[in-house]
Amino acid sequence: MSYDYIVFRPAHRLASHQDIDESTLVPFTSHEETLILLRRIYPNTSLDKEGFGYLEPIALMGELQFSPDDNLTFHLAYIERPDVQELCRALDLTALDCQTLELIHPV
Repeated sequence: MSYDYIVFRPAHRLASHQDIDESTLVPFTSHEETLILLRRIYPNTSLDKEGFGYLEPIALMGELQFSPDDNLTFHLAYIERPDVQELCRALDLTALDCQTLELIHPV
């Protein structure tokens, strides 16, 4: 079981992790836009000025991290796979399971 995921918006359905590159990802407008999306289903999601936060209430220990220089992905850690699957379904995103290198698609 993995607890480490990279979440992104693909331009089209990707077949494997090897298909992930800048040309296959649709950028998020901003970290604020992404936070607004996340709060639609996880209203208590918090984020500090450095890009670290928590997805609540689904995972009190579920870490959320944005990189200041990356508007293509965000990182989730210490979160169960079913919660990642639900997030992908609800927000039409895809996640990479960093341990197994499997893609988690919205459907």
